[in-house]
Amino acid sequence: CVGEKSANEAYMVTTKNTPVAINASYINSEVSVASSTTVSYIQFLTLPAASEGVLYYDYKSAYSYSHLVSTDYQYAYTSGTYTIGKVSFVPTTGFTGNVAIPYAAYNVYGNLVYVGEMSIGVVNTKYSYSDVAATAWYYKYVTELSDAKVVNGYPNGSFKPTANVSYGEALKLIL
Repeated sequence: CVGEKSANEAYMVTTKNTPVAINASYINSEVSVASSTTVSYIQFLTLPAASEGVLYYDYKSAYSYSHLVSTDYQYAYTSGTYTIGKVSFVPTTGFTGNVAIPYAAYNVYGNLVYVGEMSIGVVNTKYSYSDVAATAWYYKYVTELSDAKVVNGYPNGSFKPTANVSYGEALKLIL
């Protein structure tokens, strides 16, 4: 559609076989930073493949949830019939990888203001570094490459994302 802008990717991470609730504030923040607009509601454009996982509404367990999320429903930021904060992603047993879920964001007047992507990293082990904030643009890459054992941090718990990359480190990334 003409006139829409793309919002930054909203990235969340969970460990294998562990459900994760969608962070409504994070999605709103990503859209607001790019647009100066507050999200009234979002609508998912496509859903994850069955091999990746399922989006549930009001998920408590595999046998206790309200309904499967649909591309037909509107999920409100703060209040409404369905709210974003009650949407959870449940990875398929054993799945690891990145799941991209595109969504459209609408303002209070029902006008489409942004098209964005929510991305969920499903990892074996969630690494945490003292100098890598979850809001940093490189967080996704550091998280997933750490899980794949391609990169690792320093013994003091830091990652040093602004340090120069040595020849050996670059070679490891390339290989």
